[in-house]
Amino acid sequence: PAYLAASSTEAFDNIGHEYTHGLSNRLVVDSMGYSTLSSYQAGAMGEGWSDFYSFDYLVTKKRIRNDRRVAGELLYDRYLTKNRPYTRSAAIDCPVRPSTAELCLQLDGGETAGYTYGDIPTQLTTEVHYAGEVWAQTLWDIRQTLGHRTTMRLVTAAMLLSPDDPSMLDMRDAIMTADKVIYSRSH
Repeated sequence: PAYLAASSTEAFDNIGHEYTHGLSNRLVVDSMGYSTLSSYQAGAMGEGWSDFYSFDYLVTKKRIRNDRRVAGELLYDRYLTKNRPYTRSAAIDCPVRPSTAELCLQLDGGETAGYTYGDIPTQLTTEVHYAGEVWAQTLWDIRQTLGHRTTMRLVTAAMLLSPDDPSMLDMRDAIMTADKVIYSRSH
């Protein structure tokens, strides 16, 4: 069988993922307070934020290990899928450079690497969970560079600064604006 005979309701990566939908749907809103995560990229970011916040919590609280020198350690549903990429195509900690990590293989079977914005129309289907992997890996790259505290502050503040139904490029700009507002600089 592809899955372990267990319930995902007891795996924190799933629990944290679902709770984070509550956060993103309450922060990325229109002037009336209604969630605006309904376009393809906005919905994908909702999935990406959920994976990212879940793994950030698990790593920060030392519930799972993340050796920055080792790619492919942080795979969503890893326990339930017996270390295979079924619900996500790659681990969140795959770098955007060649890697020999098995859990960092791209969907086309080509060179191993993390996803980039350019992979959305070519590599990934129009299903928001898969496109969310681009956003989750992007946020994890930022975390690897800026650290937990700074990244969480910028990413959360950027949600409040986002336009309605943002694209990933809109959110990139919102993160840069948050950096200017909070830290009076640009990273």
